[in-house]
Amino acid sequence: MIMKNEDRLAVGLLALAIAAGSAAAGSDLAWRGWDDARPSGNTNALRAIPTYESLGLYLDAGAGEARVRYCRQGAGAWRAGLDLWDDTGRSSFTNVTSNSNHSRHRGSLVHLTPDTSYEVQVLHGNLLYRGAFRTLDDNFPVAKTIQIGHRTTPLAITEGGGPNGYVVYEGGSITLPMSADRGLVVDADYVIIRNTRISGPTLGIAMAGNRHDIVIERSEITDWGRFIMESDRARYGAASQYLGGSDEAILIPPSVSRVTIQYNNIHTPRTDSNTWKEMIETQWKAVSKKSKRCHPWGPRAIGWRGGAQRIIRYNTLAGARTHKLEDVIEGASNDSDVYGNLITGFADDAMEIDGTSRNVRVWNNRIHVIASDGEHNLPWKQPALYSVSPITVGPVYIWRNLATGEAGTRVIQGVKKQSRTDTWTPSGKPPPPNEVRRGRLYYFHNTSYSGQVMGSGFKIVNAYAYNNVQPDGFTSWKDSASTDFTNNLTGAAALGQLDGHFIVKPGTAGHDTGILIPNFNDGYAGSAPDMGYQEAGGAPLRVGHAGSSAVVTGAEAATAPSERERRSADPHDGPGRR
Repeated sequence: MIMKNEDRLAVGLLALAIAAGSAAAGSDLAWRGWDDARPSGNTNALRAIPTYESLGLYLDAGAGEARVRYCRQGAGAWRAGLDLWDDTGRSSFTNVTSNSNHSRHRGSLVHLTPDTSYEVQVLHGNLLYRGAFRTLDDNFPVAKTIQIGHRTTPLAITEGGGPNGYVVYEGGSITLPMSADRGLVVDADYVIIRNTRISGPTLGIAMAGNRHDIVIERSEITDWGRFIMESDRARYGAASQYLGGSDEAILIPPSVSRVTIQYNNIHTPRTDSNTWKEMIETQWKAVSKKSKRCHPWGPRAIGWRGGAQRIIRYNTLAGARTHKLEDVIEGASNDSDVYGNLITGFADDAMEIDGTSRNVRVWNNRIHVIASDGEHNLPWKQPALYSVSPITVGPVYIWRNLATGEAGTRVIQGVKKQSRTDTWTPSGKPPPPNEVRRGRLYYFHNTSYSGQVMGSGFKIVNAYAYNNVQPDGFTSWKDSASTDFTNNLTGAAALGQLDGHFIVKPGTAGHDTGILIPNFNDGYAGSAPDMGYQEAGGAPLRVGHAGSSAVVTGAEAATAPSERERRSADPHDGPGRR
């Protein structure tokens, strides 16, 4: 349905009021009440945790609406942000109100510019909270460069730099047998690993606890991981000998912060993951012996186990038909960004971003689903594109991503959000705090070739989806009081309205019919935003280590264009804007 402009604005304001209380950017409603507000007097109530292109905002204040506006410090007009979420659902749960919850009101500003100061104001009632916050600088000063050379033994990095100069470990290769537990261990701060090839060990790169400011860039990791246990090989026959354990190319412990993984080619693990149709009873992963269903168990590209300020951008993260990844990115994190990546070749989830994640932002990625090997080279239905199963804290933002699939492949779960209420368990008793599933999900402007937005055995709660191209639509099993799927392009005809780059065509139902979402789509062309991941007439995504939208699974090295070259010419919009 193509709405009239006045209807579209009304729907947009209604949807945003339900989701976060925001008014459309540039409307009179967006600025109502600001001039009459008085300073709160609490200079510590508003805090921010920066990345290069985002700010995670946290406000300690009472119940009520928390409206946001921002501008470059000392220059530029005020711009509206999406309101902070007033999370009242977990205020009594101690396990998520200390380090995990951080504040009652949470949210993000996105599409910012690195190394730039922003003034942020939050209007709460008639009180004005203010702060000036600077995004991180992604130009890293170098104090010293150490050549790695060509090694056949693991490398332990113990010499790091400081804020005024990183120590760079560069070039060469680390080639190891599977018996090597870790190829490279980082036990220092302010370290850059650059232009290095690692192959063979169980884990490619691991980091010691409590480290920070680590950059891994323009490197290749391949042929990592161990095979499954001998007992499983004997029990399930020769076919199982190729399956592997849950080993990562890059493993980040919870206590490590400010990690950047960029322009890397992480591909083709040594082992394979079983699919949901391959029954391998590997410890707890078995789901049903009777139906011979087993949770995939195999290698992963990146494991981020808690912690904060992880930036994963412009990488190729690729399994292959006989060398599938279980999950590509797996684990919880806080105040972290995932963008510009090419993701393919997985058996379970492209991104598993769950648990206590808060202010995690996922945008401008391309996910490409490929079929499995041999007898399982069938219409591929089991993987999930985005698993947020569950979010116990939130919010998590997923916007402007593109998901495509090989001919004949399909997925059932475009988004899997397992969301138990806080009053239900199989026993009928109230669950403990870590079983509460009411963390918030925002899902904006994504284009998916197949897959439904759905739960995983439970109703979806606290999920808000606008302006998506989602042919398989959205589950009807949801909590209507806290979930809103409004103004999305669904149905079998949806894909026919896209051009060869999966962008809506002018004149179709998805053109100029989007809801206005402050800070997320206010850089649109025409009378209103377009549906899906890109504005009509815009350029396709540039993703992966080579900055290409082509599906890459090989071992070729490439020099990615600099991040500065990717940024928008509009100084207010920042990077990634079209």
